[in-house]
Amino acid sequence: MSKKEFAGAVGPTSHPNQLTYLAWAVGPCLNVYRGSTGITVSAWEIQRADTGEFVDRNFIPSRGANRREWEATIMGIAGVCERLPPTSTALIRVRQEELAEAFASGFRKTSGKPMAGQDFWSKLLVVIADKALRVSVDFAPEDDTFRTLKEDAKKEGIRQFDKLGEAQVRASVEVAKPKRRLRPGFDPVEGGEIEEPALILRRPNQFAGRRRLSANRKAMK
Repeated sequence: MSKKEFAGAVGPTSHPNQLTYLAWAVGPCLNVYRGSTGITVSAWEIQRADTGEFVDRNFIPSRGANRREWEATIMGIAGVCERLPPTSTALIRVRQEELAEAFASGFRKTSGKPMAGQDFWSKLLVVIADKALRVSVDFAPEDDTFRTLKEDAKKEGIRQFDKLGEAQVRASVEVAKPKRRLRPGFDPVEGGEIEEPALILRRPNQFAGRRRLSANRKAMK
């Protein structure tokens, strides 16, 4: 649903004092190791749906390498809801289709059992109920707002990594049981040897993925 379609759909039926908003929420994860938890940053941007007026933009990094993108994005959605006036209507865009579907189902499986991350999504649902918000969460294609928000969030994550230091990051990381030999989640130091992957931490590099993409494109030419 486009911003124009959303504003048109909710505008005529909204309360005279009710404002409508469009928001983007992301939760990129800077993994210490692939398949592990990592340092995440819950980030969001809010605009007025009818005018495009900027309302709020914020970043909240995790206290350690102890979260996944699913939880961080839920916290980003909660951040949007906490900043909306009571009785507002909002369309929140995310890049995780399964998260949009989970929100629509009330974070319940088809069996009726609660989904993972209940500590996070239960708080989100409480905020929505307490403020009497009308919230829709939609999976949306990546646009300039998503790209900029994600890049800025990763910068915040790298700053958090440097602030915490290696000892605190190592203490908080949880590594899933690997099906194959672990590899660091970001580029190793050039020329470095990796003997015990589960004990070596590497500083995240926000440009690593961009360099790999550029190298792949050159190889295809």
